[in-house]
Amino acid sequence: MLGMHLMNYPLLVHIEMLSAWGYLIAGTITWITANGMLLIYYQSIRIKLSDSEKRFRLLAENARDLIYRYRPGNKPQVEYISPSAIEITGYTPEEFYADPAFFNNLLQPDTQTSPEAAREPELTSPNALLQWRHKKGHIVWLEHRSTPFYDKHGNLIAIEGIARDITDRKNAEEQITRLEESRRHLLSDISHDLRTPMTSIQGFVEALRDGVITDPNEKKKYLDVIHARVLGINRLMRDLFQLTNLEASQTTFNLAPVPIDVLMQNIYDRFAYEVKQKGLYFTLNNVSSFSDDTINGKAVNQKTPRVYIDVGRIDQVFTNLIGNALKHTVTGGTIKIGYTTTPGQKEVAINVSDTGLGISAQDIPRVFDRFYKASKSRNSAIGGSGLGLAICKELVKQHGGRIWIESNPGKGTAVFFSLPINQS
Repeated sequence: MLGMHLMNYPLLVHIEMLSAWGYLIAGTITWITANGMLLIYYQSIRIKLSDSEKRFRLLAENARDLIYRYRPGNKPQVEYISPSAIEITGYTPEEFYADPAFFNNLLQPDTQTSPEAAREPELTSPNALLQWRHKKGHIVWLEHRSTPFYDKHGNLIAIEGIARDITDRKNAEEQITRLEESRRHLLSDISHDLRTPMTSIQGFVEALRDGVITDPNEKKKYLDVIHARVLGINRLMRDLFQLTNLEASQTTFNLAPVPIDVLMQNIYDRFAYEVKQKGLYFTLNNVSSFSDDTINGKAVNQKTPRVYIDVGRIDQVFTNLIGNALKHTVTGGTIKIGYTTTPGQKEVAINVSDTGLGISAQDIPRVFDRFYKASKSRNSAIGGSGLGLAICKELVKQHGGRIWIESNPGKGTAVFFSLPINQS
C-alpha cells in the first residue's frame, strides 16, 4: 500500500488539496508497517523464549541432579525445585513450596544456614558438600554448586543452584578408607601379637633340635607347649581376620526375625551344663512389660518382641561374653543372662552379668579395644586373644545395636548390648 501510494504521489504532489493528505497517508501507512514489524519481532522473541523455557524445563525435570531457585531472607521461599527432589530427598516439590523453611531445615546442623545468616558459605559458595536428612531418616551427601544474587546494597536476594547426590561415592570412599584402615590394623596386630609366641616356639624347637632336652617326658612337655602356642596363633589369626572383615563390612549376615524369649531360652539351655560344670549358678531373667494373652487357659506371650538378627553371629556374642564370665568368676559365683523391654521402645536391652573379679573404672573405656587386657581382670595368663570384646562390638554394631559395660572391682561385671526390635 505504501508503495502504491508513493508511486502515485508525484502525480498528486502539485495539487495543494491532496498534498497534505498524501503526507498523512504515507505517515499512517509507515507507522502501521513499523508496528506490524515490531509485533512480528516480539512474537518471534516470545516463541523463542517459550521454546527455550520448554527445553530448560524438559532438561530440569528429567535431570537426575536437583535444580532449584531459593529466596532467603525474613520470608524464605523456594521459587523452583526440580522433580528430582523426590528421588534425592524423598519429598515432593509441593512439600518444598508449601513450607518456605523446608528447604533449609533439611540441612544437617553442621551445614545448616538460617535465613538471618543466608550468606553462610555452605549455600552461597560455588562448591560445597552438604548433608541433607532424607525423608526415610538416612543422610544424603550432596555436591552443591550455586550462584548467589545480590541487590545493589549487597544483600543476598536469591540463590540458584544444582545439587548432585554423591552418597554412593561417599560410601565407596568410606569403604576404601575402612579397608585401608583394616589392612593397617591387621598388619600391626599380626606384628604385635605374633612376636611373643613365635619367639617361644623358636626357642623350644631349637632346644629340641640341638639335643638340649633328652628326657622323653621333658620332650613331650616342650611339644605340648609348642602345640598350645600353635593353636593360640591359629585362634588369633581366625579372630583377626574375622574382626578385619567385620570392620570392612565384608561379612555376610543372614538376618531373620526371632522372638527374644526364644533366643534367650536357647542360649540358657546351651550354656547351662557348662556353667554348672564350673561350679557356678546360672539364671535367666527376662523382664518384659509386654502383656500376655491366654489361649485355652495357657499363657501365650503373643506380644513378645522379635529381633532381626543373624542367630549364629549373636550366638558368637553370647559365647564370648559368657566365656569371659566363666574365666573371671570363682566357684560358687553366679552368671545371669536376661533382657528388658518396654512398650514403645525400639530396642531390646540384653545383659550378661557375673559376680566375678570386676573391671576398674579406668579400664572400662578401653575393654573393647583390640588386644586390651586389664591388669587384673583380663590377665593374659587366663588365655584368649584379646579380640573377643572387639569382635562382639563389631557384631552388635552390624546388627544396628550398641554395647556397653558396667562393673565394680570385686563385685562383678555386667555387659549390656541392644538389638533393634523388628517392627514388621
